[in-house]
Amino acid sequence: MELFVLNVQIQMRLQNMLFGAALRSRRFGNNYNVYMKDNKKLG
Repeated sequence: MELFVLNVQIQMRLQNMLFGAALRSRRFGNNYNVYMKDNKKLG
C-alpha cells in the first residue's frame, strides 16, 4: 500500500513536470482550453 502511494506521488510529480513544460511551450498554449475541456469530460 505504501509503495502504491509512493508510485502515485511520483506519477503526479512527473505529470506536473510535463504539464509545466507543455505550458511553457507556445504551441501548447493554443491547445490549453481544449485540453481542459477534455479533462472535464474525462474527470
